[in-house]
Amino acid sequence: MSSTHLSLYYHLVFSTKKRRAWITGAWEDILHAYLGGILRGLGAIAETIGGATDHIHILASLKATHCLAEIMLELKSDSSAPKRH
Repeated sequence: MSSTHLSLYYHLVFSTKKRRAWITGAWEDILHAYLGGILRGLGAIAETIGGATDHIHILASLKATHCLAEIMLELKSDSSAPKRH
């Protein structure tokens, strides 16, 4: 019996608004952990997260059923807008 194995890795990069240097110090670790949590919540795996003061790099493992545009929408909107209840 044969089986199919699919491995999809994406290098995601996005910047802060106007490329401002907002990602610094302890805030960087908190943001990276938060982004990893967003991906986990979407059923994806954050293999590694890094970047610089004005942008983020994420190596993510996604399922074949994931829509890349929706993953990016969730990452960018959830990490930049305060939640209102």
